[in-house]
Amino acid sequence: MFESLRSISDHKILCDTDAIIVQERKLTLRLLVHLHEIERRKLYLIRGYGSMFVYCTTHLRLSASAASRRIRTARCLARFPELYAMLESGEVNLSTVSLVSKILNQKNHASVLGRISGKSQRDVAAIVAEYEPRAVLPADHVRTIVVAVPIKHTNEYNRSGGQESSTVEGSTPEEGRRAGDPEKSPAATASSSETMTLERHAVVKFTARELVMNKLEHARSIASHRLSPNASLEDVIEFLADYFTEREDPAKRHARREARKNNEKRERARTNTSTKVNEDAKRRIPVRVRDQVFVRDKGQCAYVSRDGKRCGSMHVLQIDHINPVARGGASSPDNLRLLCAYHNRLEAERLMGRSGRRLRSAQAARGTSDRGFEPRPARRRSPRRRGAPGEFAPSSAMPVQ
Repeated sequence: MFESLRSISDHKILCDTDAIIVQERKLTLRLLVHLHEIERRKLYLIRGYGSMFVYCTTHLRLSASAASRRIRTARCLARFPELYAMLESGEVNLSTVSLVSKILNQKNHASVLGRISGKSQRDVAAIVAEYEPRAVLPADHVRTIVVAVPIKHTNEYNRSGGQESSTVEGSTPEEGRRAGDPEKSPAATASSSETMTLERHAVVKFTARELVMNKLEHARSIASHRLSPNASLEDVIEFLADYFTEREDPAKRHARREARKNNEKRERARTNTSTKVNEDAKRRIPVRVRDQVFVRDKGQCAYVSRDGKRCGSMHVLQIDHINPVARGGASSPDNLRLLCAYHNRLEAERLMGRSGRRLRSAQAARGTSDRGFEPRPARRRSPRRRGAPGEFAPSSAMPVQ
């Protein structure tokens, strides 16, 4: 193909190229008209595609950006027929029309089209910004990358009965070692457990308002007992996604209903056979009361020092019984307060001593204490021992980190 052009003169090559561009513009216009008609008739739905974008990227095999530009331009062309001549002559192109499609209307289209004629994409973006500053913000972008990760994590997960995390198809331990470049990394060759494998990740870019970032930071604060101290945005978003799907997924909602029915049946059977109320039930704090305490204490640790200094921490918050349940304290708002993990531990030591704190940690491990806003299980647990006579278990748990 390329060899056949080497014998053609420079002038002919340039003339042929100009002619091809003219033909390409005409073919592009024909495609735009056809795309509009397909959308108008909703033929993409009849063919089984959920949208014009899916039809263009799946059936026509256009790239995502090419499909978006053509769909937007086709819609503009149907609304403003004068664009046909401008596209055919090259005064505007798909990129510039796609940009102004966000601001064009019946009142301003004549002036806007006149201003963008013959302009570059950067110049058109500046014009669009005059009408709608947010219209020129970068589009959301997701790019898949492949990262070398230690294979020992997936192996441990498989031994625990789970499924191996998704890896690149066809990757082998040898490929993983090559990806991790073990020759340059002494740690990678220290043991076979450090063998690397390839795993798909995604680089996500989007523009967020300050309000959205404040909400994410607030969510990170509320969920600090469930996340690591230096939780990344990925951790926060994953936590929020899990939280939402756990509550809104119809299948999971149905499973919870069935579980509640079964629990109610067991509870009725247990109530009919025994009226004894165990200490776990006494410690259980209704969600309504927990929320009331959280709002009253403004979502901050309520510990106040002797000189009147309030802690005010918003991380790893827990509900604390001022007068422990073991000493007759009730689970009422006036006997409850919001404490951070460190002041909860300090109060436990003040009331019960270090031995009482160990009992408290043991209760947290058994899940029988008042954990407030669902702190994560303790990573390390203090050795359990028998309590001394007269030793009481504190009212709330503090996972020992």
